[in-house]
Amino acid sequence: WAQVAPCGSLDPQLAEVATTLLKVILSGYVPSFETILQSSVSKMHHAMNDVVKQILQNTPPCGKTEVYFGPEGRVNLSLLLLSSFLALSGFCALFSRQIFPHEEGSEDDESLAELPLATHPAVPVGLARSYPFFVVATLVLFLFSDLGLGTVVNIAFRAGDEVVTIGPAFSFSVMTLSRDSIKGGAWLIAVLVIGLSGLWPFVKLGMLLYVWLTPPASLKKRKRGRLLLFLDEYGKYSLVDSWLAILALCAFDLKWNDSETGVNVAPVPMLPFFTFVVASVVSLVLGHIATVFHRRTLQWDSEQHGLALRTVSQEIREAKEKPGSLFNKLPRQQAWQLLAFAVFNGASVLIS
Repeated sequence: WAQVAPCGSLDPQLAEVATTLLKVILSGYVPSFETILQSSVSKMHHAMNDVVKQILQNTPPCGKTEVYFGPEGRVNLSLLLLSSFLALSGFCALFSRQIFPHEEGSEDDESLAELPLATHPAVPVGLARSYPFFVVATLVLFLFSDLGLGTVVNIAFRAGDEVVTIGPAFSFSVMTLSRDSIKGGAWLIAVLVIGLSGLWPFVKLGMLLYVWLTPPASLKKRKRGRLLLFLDEYGKYSLVDSWLAILALCAFDLKWNDSETGVNVAPVPMLPFFTFVVASVVSLVLGHIATVFHRRTLQWDSEQHGLALRTVSQEIREAKEKPGSLFNKLPRQQAWQLLAFAVFNGASVLIS
């Protein structure tokens, strides 16, 4: 506590009395100020509510919130059903070897080495026929995921036992992220979303289908291996949109709760969010399958080529060891001399 210092004609005892009186006033009435303020607010609670309600009623309504819902109805359902039908057709082809057998015995080893992966003997028949179905089904699933609504954000207000939910207040998808990033000038995010999550999955799957169906005459085996290695290494970057969506789920998960009131911001992932993750994983698996069977075809061709060389060398060795005519056993020069001598003798006999 600060003391009132004597100044001028004030006596030190009078200053001490003034200081004591100030201490009594402050220590006795300061705690009462908070109680008085709280009671005043509680008394004015209903009046303040009426004022706020009147202000809200007189305020013009907000414009319609621009929320992207994606293709709905028949378009959305058609894409999902088409992807499911193609995947089911792929599974049927995978387990139907007797329906689409490889043609055996119609081509030699040299022509077999020039076959694409789709018809190569080293690739199982079911997988060779079902692989294009799985690739196209994944393409359609990516299209459904990119056009659909990935995540929505709902805001819930609670007052006592009453809960009011406003939503969706925001929405996230490949389309909305691309649009909002371009509008906000976030060019790096726009390039990542449009390039890696929008275009790159379709380019990768199209190149996988091209590799699977193109023979080595048009796509050399070495180039095919390099292309598959490139797709395998850089195909994982299509998961950027999933990472951004998960980051948004964590960033917008906000909660403020009291004993009687509360505000909850709840992001809710939708079906296209999960289908995008599934399509990305299936795309990686398809890339691994193409790489594995490309290496198996190279190994098969190498083994067949080695077997053919061993067969030819064995036939030559057997031909040398097999007993033959005198003409085959003699050296080439002596054999021709013997043949000329025989012809000369025969002609002499005929003339005589």
